[in-house]
Amino acid sequence: MKKIILMCPAYSGYGNKIKDVMENSQNCEVLYIPHEKFKYRYKNIFEKLYNNFFSKIFLKKNVKKIKEKEILYKKVQEFGDIHGVVVIRPDFYDMEFIKFLKAKNSPMVLHFWDSISYKPEQKKYIEYFDYLYSFDKKEAKEYKMEFLPNFYMKDKIQKFKTPKYDAFTVMSYDERFEELESLAKKLKEQSISYKFIVVTKKNIKSDYIEIRKEVISLEKMYEYYSKSKAVVEIGHNALQKQGGLSFRAIDALGNKKKLITTYELIKDYDFYNPNNIMVLEKDYTIDRDFFKKEYEDIQEDIYRKYSDEEWVKRLIENIG
Repeated sequence: MKKIILMCPAYSGYGNKIKDVMENSQNCEVLYIPHEKFKYRYKNIFEKLYNNFFSKIFLKKNVKKIKEKEILYKKVQEFGDIHGVVVIRPDFYDMEFIKFLKAKNSPMVLHFWDSISYKPEQKKYIEYFDYLYSFDKKEAKEYKMEFLPNFYMKDKIQKFKTPKYDAFTVMSYDERFEELESLAKKLKEQSISYKFIVVTKKNIKSDYIEIRKEVISLEKMYEYYSKSKAVVEIGHNALQKQGGLSFRAIDALGNKKKLITTYELIKDYDFYNPNNIMVLEKDYTIDRDFFKKEYEDIQEDIYRKYSDEEWVKRLIENIG
């Protein structure tokens, strides 16, 4: 049995899902370290007051952070000898901790599911890893990494006979919001039903988009996919040269749903089918016939290729 340390953002439950797949389909024992690390709970109110009103101010020490670091290192030590380390979004973790794991002389595997062009602080971690993967085909070539696209959750797929919406998407609030709102207006004008959700703690209002403060679980997200004819993917303005597709595009594939995307590069993928995938023009022109035509199935081996199980299998293939 492979013993693996997995470091990955929580992101609606993605980290726990990857851990489950490693354990259940690849027979691994996994220590999962989310990007929030391991939280320390104060023993009592007095310890909290001491830290906030004395230690931080006068001693310049954060007792809570020190305790959380101790818990983290203790967890790793108690886990024992390892066969490898898998890290996703390395910039969420301290460089000191990455170096600590590197010193264990086990294979270090790094996967980028955000482009370096979008999160450039990730680049400085590359030198500490033995095996590099990226969802971005362009950057995989540039940085001599293996190209490994994102995946869908095979066991989360749900089936509804009659879709409730023509189009669905959920995303965090950023510069894409105005573009999504413009698309929503277009859909409403054409009486095309949709459900667009944007998650943010900010006090944002919209007549066209549903605003939520809480992150949507993977189960709920897949439920919305099942009730929709198509999934919408709006790319970041700053990433017009990005060479990879988001999770939404692969989710659409796995759920056998149509896709509406701003990424022209999708035409280079093996699952591209113009009947199933609409590449949006800048004016967001929507062809209503796109929703009328049924989704066309593609080869079964392509569906399997983009599943979570195949993704994990390839990611840890160099961990002995």
